[in-house]
Amino acid sequence: MPTASRSTGRRSRLLRVSPVEGNATARSNLRSHLMSTEHLDLENYSNEGELKNGLQLNNFDLVLMDYHFRQSKNGAE
Repeated sequence: MPTASRSTGRRSRLLRVSPVEGNATARSNLRSHLMSTEHLDLENYSNEGELKNGLQLNNFDLVLMDYHFRQSKNGAE
């Protein structure tokens, strides 16, 4: 959904961002910080399985990955 930019008056689209964080407290804090930024559309996930399902339905501009999901997986995998 396009929004009007306050500084230029031009229309800009929301940046689609997906934070992925296994720790519920850290995920909540990250979401709170990101929500204070204008022009972001957030869809957060708690693990790689949720993200994989989300990627089938959504296109994200940026995915912020938790590097340590479990002992056997990390954000690079």
